[in-house]
Amino acid sequence: TLSIGASSASAAGSMSAADFIKLRDLAGAVFACSATQTTDATQTTAGTYTPADGKVVTVHARVSGRKNDGTEAAGYVLAATYRRAGGTTTQVGTTTALATHEDSSGWDATLDASGTGVRVRVTGAGSTTVDWACNGTVTIVP
Repeated sequence: TLSIGASSASAAGSMSAADFIKLRDLAGAVFACSATQTTDATQTTAGTYTPADGKVVTVHARVSGRKNDGTEAAGYVLAATYRRAGGTTTQVGTTTALATHEDSSGWDATLDASGTGVRVRVTGAGSTTVDWACNGTVTIVP
C-alpha cells in the first residue's frame, strides 16, 4: 500500500518526489514502439523500455505485423521478467509467448535484454515488406 500523509505533501494537491516515484512504480508503466518496417529476415529492434536501476519488472508486449499489401499478418503477446542492477538489465527465466498468430511462420517477435534495457525485436521475411507496431505494459516491483 502507498501511504501519503500531510508531511509528504509540499502544497495542497501535490506530493513529494519520493512519493511520486512510489506511486509511479505501484501503478506500473506503459510503452509504445516506433513505427518499424522490415524488408528481409533480419531481426530488428522495434522498441525499448529501460527499467530504473535496482528494479524488477515484468513486461507484457503486444506486437502486430502486416505485409504492406495487406495479404499477410501476425500478432504476438509476450511476457518476460527482468532485473536491473548496477546499470545492467538481465532477463529472469525465459520469454513466454502468451499468443502467436501468423500467416507466415517465418515472421517472429521476441523480448530480450541488451545493456540497460529491454528490447522488443521483430523479424520479417526475405523480399517482404512488413510494417510493425507494438505497445506494452510494465509491472514494477516498488
